Amino acid sequence: MHEPIKLPSIETRRSWIVATVVLLILALSVGAPWITVVALKLIATETGGLRSVPALAASLAWIGYGAGGILMGQIAERTGVRFTVILGAVMICIGLALSTGGATQLGCQIPLSPIATANRDKTPHKPDTGASASGPRGQEAG
Repeated sequence: MHEPIKLPSIETRRSWIVATVVLLILALSVGAPWITVVALKLIATETGGLRSVPALAASLAWIGYGAGGILMGQIAERTGVRFTVILGAVMICIGLALSTGGATQLGCQIPLSPIATANRDKTPHKPDTGASASGPRGQEAG
């Protein structure tokens, strides 16, 4: 009978560290744009009731995510994966740090200011609460 060949396991301490770091980077980079979706109403209230402004920010984040992925793929082919991961992590940290300050840091919101102020005088969108003059959810009051 033949004895099975013992292959070394790929599950080493280093592989678990790499997997954990990748998970953290993905959680920050992919999870950050979703905060706009979660806090849409709160952000819209701060921008004068316009939901288009935070929606535009989320759209730009996803467009940047897609374009950045293509660019980082080309950089990874030329310089290696380690440099690409470090560069991506630094860029994510810088982007998240800038986004916490809003318009106060480096004038980041200047290009969006015409969009934010264009409809400020109009009545902000009021969400439907489900209640009407006849009663809650269309039932007759009585």
